[in-house]
Formats: sequence, C-alpha cells, structure tokens
Amino acid sequence: MTTANGHDLESALEQLLAEQADALIVGLEDFDPQWDQYDIPAAHTAEAKSLLQLGSWLHQTLEPVSPSMLLAARRGLNVLSALQGRGQTKQEAPLPLKPAT
Repeated sequence: MTTANGHDLESALEQLLAEQADALIVGLEDFDPQWDQYDIPAAHTAEAKSLLQLGSWLHQTLEPVSPSMLLAARRGLNVLSALQGRGQTKQEAPLPLKPAT
C-alpha cells in the first residue's frame, strides 16, 4: 500500500519503528514521533501507535545480557559438571552439561 505522497506504507512503518528502537537504545523512554514526517495515513495511525506500544513493551520486558554474565554462567556450568564427575568412574560419569546456544 502506498501513502498519500506515493511512499510505501510498510517502509514508513519500518522507519518509524527503527527510530523508536534507536531512541530506546540510547535510553529515551518517551519516544514522541513527528507523525507528518513519516507520511503515515490517519487510517493507519492507530496501527502504528500499537506497534510503538509493542516496541516499548518489548524493550521494558527484555533485559540485555552482558558478556560477563554469559561468561559467569558458562563457568558455573563447567564447575557443576566437574563436581558431578568427581569420584565416579568414566562409565558412571553423567553426560557433560553444555550451555544452550
């Protein structure tokens, strides 16, 4: 679908969501778009606002995992695996734990 100015509606929505994502990444929680710059028809503004709400909700819900946390988790799994194998013969040793990828 095209907008009144002949632009692709999907591209306009993608641009809007990309700019919201950029704002959220730098810590700007209250992204207030200038609707006229995106050329989104009034009939699709409600859809765009719903997508922005979804983006905000995802940003609030998902927490980034730092590399140091991943390293600590992997180290913990290695220690747990080593402790499980102590005092057991090779035939009795449990299968090694591997982190999910």
